Amino acid sequence: MVICTKIRLTTFLICILLICKSCHFALETKSNIVRVAISGSAISTMKPIAMAFKQQNPTISIDFVVGTSGNLAGQLRHSHSFDVFICSDTLFTRDLYVNGNVRIAPPLTYAYAKLLLITQQKTGINDWGKYLTSPRVKKICIPNTTVSSFGYLAQKCLEENQIWDKVKNKIITADGTASAFRYMEKQAVEAVFLPQSFLFEQNPPKNYVILEGYNVPQGALLCSDKEGGKRFYEFLSSPVAQRIMTQHGYIFK
Repeated sequence: MVICTKIRLTTFLICILLICKSCHFALETKSNIVRVAISGSAISTMKPIAMAFKQQNPTISIDFVVGTSGNLAGQLRHSHSFDVFICSDTLFTRDLYVNGNVRIAPPLTYAYAKLLLITQQKTGINDWGKYLTSPRVKKICIPNTTVSSFGYLAQKCLEENQIWDKVKNKIITADGTASAFRYMEKQAVEAVFLPQSFLFEQNPPKNYVILEGYNVPQGALLCSDKEGGKRFYEFLSSPVAQRIMTQHGYIFK
C-alpha cells in the first residue's frame, strides 16, 4: 500500500513538473514572437530583412501583420497588440507618439522610398505626362490620399507637373498600395502610382518611370517593451538592413 502511494505521488509530481515545463515553454515561445504591423508597400523589403535578423537572432521569430498604414495606426490607437509598427510614411508614427497612444521610444525614419509610375504601355521618362493625358489612358490609379502618403505624393506630382486638372476625371483610388498594384495586375487601369519597392515583387512591372525628387520618408515605431521587438527595431538602422533596403530602391539622407 505504501509503495503504491509512493508511486502515485511520484507520478503526480512528474505530471506537475511536465505541466510546468510545458507552460514555461509556451510562455517562452510566445515571448520570442515579435508581431510587426507593416504597410503593404514595405513587406517585400522587410521579409529579407527579417531573414537577416533571424540569422543573428535565431531564437526570435517575426510575425508580420500586413495592412494599410492608416488602418494599422487605427488599431494601435485602441490596442497595443503589436510590438513594432512599420509605416509607409512618418505621419502616423509621429501622430501615435505625439498623442501618447504609443510612447515606448521616439519614432524612427529608417529610409526614403521613391515614387514610381507604372504603365501598361512603354513610355519614356520625358513623355509620361503626355502619355497620361492621351486618349490611350482611360484610368489612372493612385492609393487613397487620406491613408497613403504615396497617394498624396502622386496627386502632388501630377499637380506640380500641371497634369492633375487634365486627368482628374480618369483617377480611381485604391485602399492602399497593394490594392493599387492589383488594379494594374488585372489590367483594370493603364497607369498606377506606387512605391519603387514594387519593382521587387514576384512579378515586377516591365514599364515604369521612377519619379525622381518625389520621396516619402518611411517610419517605424516601437510599440512594446518586448526585448525581441527592441532588437528588431534597432536592426532597421543596421548596415545589414540598410544594404537590403538600398537593393530595393530605398535611399538615405
